[in-house]
Amino acid sequence: MLEIDLKFKLNGREVSFDGFVDAVSVRLIEAVKSAAKQQWPQAQPPQVKPHNAKPEPLAFSVAETASLLSVSKATISRRIREGRRVFESERP
Repeated sequence: MLEIDLKFKLNGREVSFDGFVDAVSVRLIEAVKSAAKQQWPQAQPPQVKPHNAKPEPLAFSVAETASLLSVSKATISRRIREGRRVFESERP
């Protein structure tokens, strides 16, 4: 019969298996935290656009919408209420 006797030592002191696992997990968590801090820079404040910047469009043409959604213009036209260019909800 084969018998294996494992002794866990931490800083030269014998510890239980649970104590060894706890110590290793704490050191692993600290290592991951320090690596994450080095890899990802601190959050930057949001960029403020100047007043003379061109505003983003609030509406798109049928052609632009079809292009953005990768569908045909006819598909978009069928889903739009005439004159208002608002998408209708699907009804069964």
